[in-house]
Amino acid sequence: MWRIAIALPVAACSYSPTMDLLGSYFPGWMLCAAVGIVAAIIIRQILAVAGINDYVVAPLLTYAGLAVSATLIAWLLWFGH
Repeated sequence: MWRIAIALPVAACSYSPTMDLLGSYFPGWMLCAAVGIVAAIIIRQILAVAGINDYVVAPLLTYAGLAVSATLIAWLLWFGH
């Protein structure tokens, strides 16, 4: 019974979202996370140049939220079906 309970959650996986990057398979979520972090850094720089960065209430939470949002958007655009 335990074997069936363990196998059921992964039974519907038809493929893993990996991509061939420089000859080796690279997980797609890691690339999307890197895109999200870079996007958050770019947004932070834009806000700093515009002078809005001083008015951000909780910078750590705000920029972490921006990174997560950009990561999820990249995932949906790249792997969304």
